[in-house]
Amino acid sequence: MDMDDSDMRPLLRINLSFAGCGFLSVYHLGVAKALMMNGRKFLMNVQRFAGASAGALVAALLALGDDDLQTLEVFLLLTHVCLVWYVFQTYYYLVMSG
Repeated sequence: MDMDDSDMRPLLRINLSFAGCGFLSVYHLGVAKALMMNGRKFLMNVQRFAGASAGALVAALLALGDDDLQTLEVFLLLTHVCLVWYVFQTYYYLVMSG
């Protein structure tokens, strides 16, 4: 069933929570991007956003309600850089302590 703009009022009271996940926040960001691109009607029904650790950052991005995906893309890029740095440090430590 398609809804027009007049039917965009909240149908349900939805609370959306993202768990703490550290370097797996890339997955949360993927969900956030998919919701921003394809789930506008769903996001309009969300009453509260919550999260722990990296999940709190993603929840905050969604709670801002910014239509521009640029902020999300920058956050995703920074997350990838941190992940690569973490993997590099771990590998270097294992090789050097070896």
